[in-house]
Amino acid sequence: MAGEPVAQGLARPAEAALERLWSEASASVLSAGYFACAPDWQLLERTRAHYQLWLITDGWARLTVGSRRFDLSPGAVLLIPPNVPHRGIHDPAQPLHCFVLHGHIRVLGATVPDALAALPPVAYPSPEVWQQLLAHAAVICRELAERRPGYALLANSHLGQLVGLLWREAAAQGVLDPARAQPGGADARLLGVLVFIAAHYHERLTLGDLARAAGFSRAHLSTTFRRATGLAPFEFLRRYRLQRAKELLDDERLSIGAIAAAVGMPDPFYFSRVFKRTEGLSPRQYRQAKRRPGFP
Repeated sequence: MAGEPVAQGLARPAEAALERLWSEASASVLSAGYFACAPDWQLLERTRAHYQLWLITDGWARLTVGSRRFDLSPGAVLLIPPNVPHRGIHDPAQPLHCFVLHGHIRVLGATVPDALAALPPVAYPSPEVWQQLLAHAAVICRELAERRPGYALLANSHLGQLVGLLWREAAAQGVLDPARAQPGGADARLLGVLVFIAAHYHERLTLGDLARAAGFSRAHLSTTFRRATGLAPFEFLRRYRLQRAKELLDDERLSIGAIAAAVGMPDPFYFSRVFKRTEGLSPRQYRQAKRRPGFP
C-alpha cells in the first residue's frame, strides 16, 4: 500500500492517532532535584541517554542543546531530548534556580522519539499551568528524597501528569509540532512512523510502507528506529496491534476472526498464536478471564 509521506515532518499529524499513541505512554523518573546555583556555576558539555525537563524558577541561564541556544528566564520549561549534547552558563548576578527532572517516556515499551512527540523545546506555560507543573515537580523531588513505600509509583505518576500538562498547554497555545525541534530531522520522521502505525495498524503493512512513511530506506528505518526507540519497527507494530485487540475483546459481539482482521492480522490462527505468546492466554481465554470479577 502507499502511505501518505510524512518525511516533511508531520506538520499536521492526525490528532486522533497521536492521542491514541499517548494513551499507551508511561513515564519513569530516574532522578530529580531543585537547584539554587552558585554564582560560579556552569554546566560543562554532557550527554544523557534520557529526557530532561528543566523548570526555571528564578535567575537567567543560557543553555545550548545540540546546535540550538536558548536564553531562559523564570517560567520557562526546557526539554532536552536523549543523546543530545548540552551545556550551560548563567548570569552570576541573576543565579539560576530550577527544578531538573531526569526520566524516560515510553510508548508500549518504545522510547518516544525526540521532542516528546511534538512538544516544543522551550515553553512558557500560563501562570495557572506553571503552578501545577511546579507542584508536580516538588512532589517528585520529595518522593525521591523520602523514599517511603510506593515512592517510585507516585513519582512516576506525577511525571506523567507533568508531561500531560505540557502536552495540553502546547496544544492550547497552538505550538504542537513534531518537526519544531528538528525540522525534517530523523526523530521527527520516526515519530511519523509511530503516528502512521496508529492510523493504519488495521491495514496490511510492510516494512516498505513504514519506511516510505518516514522517507527512509527499509534498512535505514530498521537501524534508526531500533536505535532511537529500542524496538524494531515491526515489534512496535505487533505490540500496538495486540493492545488494540485487547480493547476489542471487550466486545463479545465480535468473533476472534473479526478482531484479528480489525487489527491487521487477518489469519486468526496466527493472531491467536502471537496473542498467547505475548499475553500467556489465548484471545478466547483472555476474554473469558475478563468476565471474572477482579480481572485487571
